[in-house]
Amino acid sequence: MTDGSELVQMWGVPLTGMILLGLVSVLVRVLPAYLPLPTSPATRRRIEVVLPVAVFVNLAVYCAAGEIGTAAWPAIAGFAALAALFPLRRRLPFIVLVLIPSGVYVVVLRLAEG
Repeated sequence: MTDGSELVQMWGVPLTGMILLGLVSVLVRVLPAYLPLPTSPATRRRIEVVLPVAVFVNLAVYCAAGEIGTAAWPAIAGFAALAALFPLRRRLPFIVLVLIPSGVYVVVLRLAEG
């Protein structure tokens, strides 16, 4: 039996990331529905285009920064794969933008472990 500290250690960073992502999602998607800001249609369209990309990039940097401390080269390789795919973000499904860099990270991590 464990005293729970292993669970906190194992889930601490991912749980923090999930909570932050949830809060950002609420701020970006739910709050504007109830508190609409007086903006022009052009400004609203720009926000609709830029904000999801900014949230995605922010999440990717957050994940990479957390992993660089423990597995630098795999994290850098995964982030580089994301950066390479990023120009194609409008043509590729979102799941591809997540799965390919994650796969690169896992492969490089396994290769680094020997």
